[in-house]
Amino acid sequence: MAGTTVQWIAGSVQEILQISGLTLQTFLVLCATFFLSCAVAFRRSRNLPPYPAGRVPVFGHLRALGGAPLIKMAERRRQYGDVFTLRMGMEDEVVLNGYTAVKDALVDRPELFASTIPGYLLNVYVFVPVGILGAPWGPGYRQRKRFATTVLKNLGMKVGPGSIEDNIREEANCLRNKIAESNGQPVDIAHDVSVAVSNIICSMTVGKRYDYEDETFRELYKAIAAIT
Repeated sequence: MAGTTVQWIAGSVQEILQISGLTLQTFLVLCATFFLSCAVAFRRSRNLPPYPAGRVPVFGHLRALGGAPLIKMAERRRQYGDVFTLRMGMEDEVVLNGYTAVKDALVDRPELFASTIPGYLLNVYVFVPVGILGAPWGPGYRQRKRFATTVLKNLGMKVGPGSIEDNIREEANCLRNKIAESNGQPVDIAHDVSVAVSNIICSMTVGKRYDYEDETFRELYKAIAAIT
């Protein structure tokens, strides 16, 4: 019986190689890669909350979440409770729901959850290792934060003389006038509000504000929004 099974497997492999045009070495490498991916995908880390159903190799729970991830997570909360684990691609992510679970993690024990999740694409495009956004928690982060806070205070982000309060008032008036141009008609002000906030930052850092219809500024805004 065992000999017949081995012969059948050998014959099937030979047929696959003939049809696909692969060599035996290439076929074995593909098989090893597939089984290794499955082993990594289904490996469960210790001390993690339960996994919901629907986890598949490589993709994890991404396909199960579909086009409405928040709704799917709410459904899983009703089934698995306020704390559960999702496999997002090749990484495990712990999902917190409800006031008690979030407060316990972010308020009662902030030192354990202060760092951010490392991301390759974020590191490449936003230069996280040499900046603040998304940088891992530690002495380097705290040093950069103190430096940034000192610089921003020198630029006017403070209370009292030399603050940016006048710039904020001026920009608020510009935003009000921009909205008034709609003559009471419904209008999406998301872009205009983003420009107003950006102008406050620009007035601090480069001493200049940009018009709401400035094409160069619009292109820069779109480019930044595309990678965030």
